Amino acid sequence: MGSEPKDLRSFLQILEDRWPGEVLRINTEAKEFNLVECDAAAFLSKLKASGKRPASLFRGFTTLSGKRWPGELLFSELATLRKQAAAMDLFGEVKFQELSQEFSRRNRLAIKPVKIPAAEAPVKQNIATGVSLSLFDLPVYRKDEFDAKPGWLCAIGIGKEPDSGRYNCSWHRLHVHSPAHASVRINPRHLMEYMNRYRAKGFDKMPVAFVLGHHPAFEVAAGSNCAWGLDEYEFAGGLMDGAVRVTASETLGADFLIPADAELIVEGMVDLQKKEFCGPWADVMRYYSPQTLEPRFTPTAFLMRNNPVCIGNWTGHDTYGVLGAASYVYSVLKERYPRVLAVNQVCPYTYVVQFKPRVPGESTRLAAMALGSFADRIKNVILVDDDIDPFDLNMVMFAISTRVDADSAQVQIIRDLQANRQDPSTERYMRVGGLIIDSTKPVGKPFPDIGKPPDDAIRRIRLE
Repeated sequence: MGSEPKDLRSFLQILEDRWPGEVLRINTEAKEFNLVECDAAAFLSKLKASGKRPASLFRGFTTLSGKRWPGELLFSELATLRKQAAAMDLFGEVKFQELSQEFSRRNRLAIKPVKIPAAEAPVKQNIATGVSLSLFDLPVYRKDEFDAKPGWLCAIGIGKEPDSGRYNCSWHRLHVHSPAHASVRINPRHLMEYMNRYRAKGFDKMPVAFVLGHHPAFEVAAGSNCAWGLDEYEFAGGLMDGAVRVTASETLGADFLIPADAELIVEGMVDLQKKEFCGPWADVMRYYSPQTLEPRFTPTAFLMRNNPVCIGNWTGHDTYGVLGAASYVYSVLKERYPRVLAVNQVCPYTYVVQFKPRVPGESTRLAAMALGSFADRIKNVILVDDDIDPFDLNMVMFAISTRVDADSAQVQIIRDLQANRQDPSTERYMRVGGLIIDSTKPVGKPFPDIGKPPDDAIRRIRLE
């Protein structure tokens, strides 16, 4: 465990020092550049089309209020395997197994946060409170043509359970409506349960701090599952392999602790009675999710570092890949089924699991565990043998084409699963069917081998 606190800047510095091409800074000052007209997303789209996925930092732009943003706006900080490995302090040509093993190790850790004085907290270098606060001063943006206006922020919401004091960290999108308020998409998980508990105690508002920039391992922790009773500052400390430093909030003081090494924090109150429309917005599925009524949020304080690096989120394109999703699924499944070799999230809610079954029916039990252990995060499970690369979709399709008899138990429809709110395929509210495709070879029965040159010929022949 390192002695220096981990933050977003230390991570970006590592990328720049080791792989300069993994960080790109774009100066927009002398150009026509409009965040709310999707210009950042257009730039990222062209980069992606050219095969490049650097961490991209935009600077020199003006906000909705017409003021120049004093820092940068970051996208794609975890868009490649190399950057995901760097977030876990792994370097070189890291493969899935190595990254997943490190994630699994850290996923079992729980490191208590360390409280530091406000005067030592980098996030408190600049503090704004009072009636002058304006959400339009922040890097509000849009990323897709029909995303609702004026614009959006994507942030990690910090909530505190009123009885136990447990802190929760989770990702949320904020539809910014005016300088003074936004609506916050809150799904039926921890934070919504906290809202119910505040209501039961007679409160009409709940404090939340939205973090826009921290070490990527902190970001991954906010998007990963952990035990209900585990404080998520401790969980995040485990994934960071070092304690999260926290400090007193500006709104509630020591009664509500915030991440001291964040780049930008918007403190405020979520209204437990009033709601506002939220959306449309193209979500992780890349389809526009419908407009919904969501809780109203009012800011009470802005805290930021000098030259803050605010995070954006190119939702549906920038994912945490094997680090934030597949490694977590792998770590859980492998504890029960040690012959699980790798897991790949090929697209939202669809996972390919590389597995060597030992007895007939074991693949079905594994797939059922995957469907049942991750709430609404998995809808379809594809199982492949140890000779099929789960990260090569051509090989995955080859396995399905040549090893699956659809008129057998290899293909199973699982009915009446809990659906994700963003899934556009659902015809019933919060209900959807799942699919298991077992393309592993049958156990205990002969099956033809795949043709390939002999190993000794491969060793002997040199392209030079």
